Amino acid sequence: MPTPERYLIFALFEQRESIIFQFLILNFQFIMAIPYKKVQRSNPFDLKAAPKFYVQLVTLGQTATLESIAYEMKETSSLSLGDIKSVLTNFVTAMRRALYNGHSVNIPGFGVFSLSARCDGAETIELCSVKKIRKVKINFRASSDVKPSLASKNAGM
Repeated sequence: MPTPERYLIFALFEQRESIIFQFLILNFQFIMAIPYKKVQRSNPFDLKAAPKFYVQLVTLGQTATLESIAYEMKETSSLSLGDIKSVLTNFVTAMRRALYNGHSVNIPGFGVFSLSARCDGAETIELCSVKKIRKVKINFRASSDVKPSLASKNAGM
């Protein structure tokens, strides 16, 4: 059985229009605030129903770039910024190649990437062809390690 300091403790609670995630790992505390707003929406299938409020996550500031992620990784490793950027760039190229060759890409502890296609239906098998494809999309399914557990949202309150 692991020692108490090896446990990952997760807490989720609301505070001033943000969802606060607290992770306690090996006596270090990491806090991530995910901002959100409350939006009112009508039910498109039942226009007579009263509108309801929903939580909508908000993206703030600039998008994280390969450069900013590589810099953050450099701070916690012995690799240089150039080495990390090279590895990340090559990883994206290799991942794209694997996806386009029909494979899914599983990154343990992060998730699985795969491709899907949206296409128009054909009346017969002979009429079914790649010309019917309207859109190809990259899908991502997060692993359970990445997904926050909403079941423990009241922990630590």
